[in-house]
Amino acid sequence: MVNNICLVKDKYYNQVSGKVVLEETVEPNIYMRVELNHTVGSLYHFFCEESAKKREQSRIKFLEVDNFPDGILIKFNNDKAEVSICELKRTPLNKLTQLSRQLYAGYVHSKLLLKLLDIDESGISYSYKVFLINDDRSKEVEYNEIPHVAKKITPGQAVTNPADYNLWTDNKVKFVEQSYQQIFTVEKHKLQELVPLNDYYYDLEL
Repeated sequence: MVNNICLVKDKYYNQVSGKVVLEETVEPNIYMRVELNHTVGSLYHFFCEESAKKREQSRIKFLEVDNFPDGILIKFNNDKAEVSICELKRTPLNKLTQLSRQLYAGYVHSKLLLKLLDIDESGISYSYKVFLINDDRSKEVEYNEIPHVAKKITPGQAVTNPADYNLWTDNKVKFVEQSYQQIFTVEKHKLQELVPLNDYYYDLEL
């Protein structure tokens, strides 16, 4: 049993006995499924109340960032806490700003939660897991970095900042809110396609 877990309402967490499944339907015919397993320690899935998937919003009302990741899982082992902040994105490169806000929200919620649970910060580690389908290099961004050349813009698609693109290729995502910024090092996990279903799957041991 985790210290002080009684201070958290039951509906906001599950102790995982087998595996956690994170799912995302990114288009009517494209389905993403990630299964997270563990064998050592006690794994908890936090902020997983029934309405969570329908409203990916902050649970902290005073927080400026009103986003939330697809999953926050924390593995407790002796005096250690391993935090996994997970997000499923078909093509993260097209949504780096949104992704950065989701990862930041996950970090803040985890940090406050572990403070409540009285976990020593020296024993806490964070990982940011991005599960994706497409991670191809952006020819458009690379073309737009060429000096003295007219810029290309794809209609209906957010313009990717070249600096953010370069960070992404280095497995980093930068969150910016006015003068504040924070850089997250991410783990990229590419889902396997289940042919001919057009479904994508990934299995990971935490």
